[in-house]
Amino acid sequence: MRSRDSGRTWGEKRVIDDETHRFSQTEDVPVAQLSDGSLIVNTYSWTVSALPAGAEVKGANRYAINDVGGHPYIPVFEGTSLLRSVDQGRTWSPRQRIRMEGLGRFGARAPVTEMPDGSLFLAVHAKHGRFDRFRSYLIRSRDHGKTWGELTPMAGKKDDQRTFVEPFVLVRKNGDMIAMYRTSGVLDRYVYQNESTDGGKSWTEPHNTELYGFPSFLMELKDGRILWLRGYRRQPYGLRAVLSRDGGKTWDAKNEIVLRDDGGTSDLGYPSAVEFEDGRVLVVYWFNQEKEGDPESETRYLAGTFFKP
Repeated sequence: MRSRDSGRTWGEKRVIDDETHRFSQTEDVPVAQLSDGSLIVNTYSWTVSALPAGAEVKGANRYAINDVGGHPYIPVFEGTSLLRSVDQGRTWSPRQRIRMEGLGRFGARAPVTEMPDGSLFLAVHAKHGRFDRFRSYLIRSRDHGKTWGELTPMAGKKDDQRTFVEPFVLVRKNGDMIAMYRTSGVLDRYVYQNESTDGGKSWTEPHNTELYGFPSFLMELKDGRILWLRGYRRQPYGLRAVLSRDGGKTWDAKNEIVLRDDGGTSDLGYPSAVEFEDGRVLVVYWFNQEKEGDPESETRYLAGTFFKP
């Protein structure tokens, strides 16, 4: 969708990807504009696969489904693909699957980022086997996204009891990089953070921010402060923001900004934001106001909030 009045109203809805004919569904479609004016979207996708007649779904696959005839299907993760537009989003290329040597199929929540030298990077999460935990990596392209390489570990080790997924990386104006991770496991589920001062070639050990919410979005405001946005999936469900005045070393949790606290369930979040010249920020996110016993309230939708941090 496109807005011509700084996000107040939206129209010109276009379908940029549709492979429903083969039951393929995309998730997370962040868009980035490159220095040549082209647009690039990275998205990961799922399809379904029918099991043989009489087969039973074993294990704790809570996503297994049955069709109307009772035949079992399981979801199949397809990995991450790129779509491109060279006409300001009017038309889009078909999916281009990203393949990375040494890494299986992976997901990515944040958009492709272009570096000053013209290279691209993408922060991704993957695991190396059925019983492995998810870890996060940085991959790079030096040919505008045609091929990818330079696999760099960001967070997570083989023996970790915690997963690190949906990494978001902010490249600051001074070139330093800050990453935030959604975590899960037998320990806590706080957001973890680490940093790089060499363009993403190496990363510090992730540390606990002791703040909850996921996934994250980071942006450096015009005045140098860093704004951190995240969905809040505990009651009261909603959207929260916090600021840093020292380059991400500390966060002003005592003055956390509650943007929304009227969500119906935890199925919300995934914010993105833009700052306008007057200092206002528009945050766009996924939301619901579901009420128990009211089927008409179950709709999930995109919402936007203006505020001045």
